[in-house]
Amino acid sequence: MMNAEKKAYMMEKNQQKLNRLAGSSSPYLRRHATNPVDWYPWGDEAFERARMENKPIFLSIGYSACHWCHVMEKESFEDIEIAQLMNDSFVCVKVDREERPDIDNIYMSACQLMGGGGGWPLTIVMTPDLKPFFAATYIPKESAYGRIGLKDLIPALNRVWETERNRAEEVGDMLVDMLKTVSRGVPPLDLSENVLHEAYESFQISFDDEYGGFGTAPKFPTPHKLMFLMRYYVRTGEKEALEMVRKTLKNMRYGGLYDHLGFGFHRYSTDRKWRIPHFEKMLYDQALLALTYLEAFQITGEKEFERTAKEILDYVVRELRSPDGAFFSSEDADSNGIEGGFYLWRLEEIERILGEEELTILKRIFDISNEGNFTLHDSEMIAGANILYMIEPFDRAAISLNITPEEFNRIFESARQRLLEERSKRVRPKKDEKILADWNALMIVALARAASIFGDETMGSVAKEAAEFIIKRMIDGDGRLHHSYVKGLLSDVCFLDDYAFFTWALVELYELTFEPRFLRLANNLAREMKNLFWDEENGGFFTTIAHAPNIIVRQKEGYDGSIPSGNSVASFVLLKLAQLLDNDEYAELARRTISAFSSQIMTAPDGFSMMLSALELLLGPRFRVMIIESEKDASQSERIITMLKKEFLPNVDILYCYSRTPLRDELAEMIPAVRDAILLGNKTTVHVCSEKSCFAPTTDLIAVLDLVGKRKDVTGIEK
Repeated sequence: MMNAEKKAYMMEKNQQKLNRLAGSSSPYLRRHATNPVDWYPWGDEAFERARMENKPIFLSIGYSACHWCHVMEKESFEDIEIAQLMNDSFVCVKVDREERPDIDNIYMSACQLMGGGGGWPLTIVMTPDLKPFFAATYIPKESAYGRIGLKDLIPALNRVWETERNRAEEVGDMLVDMLKTVSRGVPPLDLSENVLHEAYESFQISFDDEYGGFGTAPKFPTPHKLMFLMRYYVRTGEKEALEMVRKTLKNMRYGGLYDHLGFGFHRYSTDRKWRIPHFEKMLYDQALLALTYLEAFQITGEKEFERTAKEILDYVVRELRSPDGAFFSSEDADSNGIEGGFYLWRLEEIERILGEEELTILKRIFDISNEGNFTLHDSEMIAGANILYMIEPFDRAAISLNITPEEFNRIFESARQRLLEERSKRVRPKKDEKILADWNALMIVALARAASIFGDETMGSVAKEAAEFIIKRMIDGDGRLHHSYVKGLLSDVCFLDDYAFFTWALVELYELTFEPRFLRLANNLAREMKNLFWDEENGGFFTTIAHAPNIIVRQKEGYDGSIPSGNSVASFVLLKLAQLLDNDEYAELARRTISAFSSQIMTAPDGFSMMLSALELLLGPRFRVMIIESEKDASQSERIITMLKKEFLPNVDILYCYSRTPLRDELAEMIPAVRDAILLGNKTTVHVCSEKSCFAPTTDLIAVLDLVGKRKDVTGIEK
């Protein structure tokens, strides 16, 4: 396009006719409403037009916080020449992967089957009956360095459709058949404890001994891998498993992956050392990483892990919490059109803001200089720009400077607050204000667990408020849990992840509050999850409901990617409910689900880390600790609960029976054993059961810890 034409387009952009995305509930889709591309949302209108005009469909899938999605939009989708090519050749459809993870999973799987790798933006070209025959991720406008650009690709695809349509349709048919075969699975294998050992050996092979984490650059936080390793450590006593967790969590915390001023983690690191991040901040990362740091703190008692968990939660509540108490999805990578611009500093800026002792501290712990340390995409150094990553931990830096840790922390906190105040004057990255049931559920899990460990009533209240939002705003009159909510608009879809994750959140809320209503809701949701998603023939849960419109294959996903799969979490929480409710059906559903993915687990165990945690729970032993409250002995009840919640006891679930009749009766309706539970000597009494066997009731805290395999005295020293 000539410069004059570009200028005219940009001047008229705000006045031009909006495309069909303008009325979308998704902020990501609305962002594309002014593109000259004639975008359609996913739906019958687009597909009917493709069939009537006999055109292929150009499907572009992305999300709000995705940097390369923004790049592709700016380069190509805002370009009149490319838009005209697209409009002439295709029916163009835009999808928000966070709003429609089912569509994203299907076509990402197809992309990977075609050897196109993975990532976003995802670009698919498919037949009018939704069968893909071309797949890629980011595509530049112009061809360069051996990589084809849209300007050349679109005419080439158009020629294929015009002259080799049969071949394109054959590719589409073949891919759909392959996707269906994968979803059907293979005959199950027996899974024993050996699988856990083999998985651990697999993690050892890919572990980065120097910087922690797994593999090389780019390096992603993999919290559910670390969660499995902690359970493996507790089960086996294998100290190296715990050391892998410690090294990873410390190095992630020290790196530029962590926002040292405003807290929270960025999406991933472009380098092996965790220093240079991709800057988007995702709600699910904060939730899963907070949970992982909490569990590491429970095991090790290291204050650094406690501090990091609390800081992550502080960031989420401060920056991602909606006025209604639920949580927004993400913050963008870009600020004012610059990737990471919000988080970068020049040394002269820092010197202008801070006093001498604050500057001395900062220079000691962060690698900041006039030359800068920030490399964009492993190649382009931005002159003078610094990302804050630590080169010396606080404790060692304090010793080096010959000051006390308390004084060091005081000075650092003063510097942090000054820099944070200055940073707040910059243009902040945009938030995606979608409220997603599954991601909110993960955040509720983390908050509820933190509230339990620390006895923090504020955290507990925030967790409950978010849960109430989902219960009141996202579950309809028929009891159906919907996936997303944006400014009063409720999506018309629901997925396995929503049900599995929110069931887990409700179980965590029950064990925080001991309000029977949360356990009852979890039980109701688990039953509905089975009704909507269960595969009776082969075991496991489908991602979508039966007969979902415009879905070419009903997928069944077990792989744990950046978020644990719905099947992994369903297995995990069903085992917890089975133990709490004496429900054999739930245990069998969990066993069959894990078994359905057994062949894949055996082949690539490190891709099923959350399901391995479920398998570890399935293999047992699992314990239910039922505390019968005595009105005359309330302090002992409190002491028992506090001790149990502070320990890392992943195979223990707690029931609490109040002395007050209505609450105890409500619990007894779900769990008949509650009616028969007795007090010993009018004291608070604990009944411990492991699967189908129960031990003699006791009033002794040490005896309780002995029974669940974690005896400690009141000082916390292991016996």
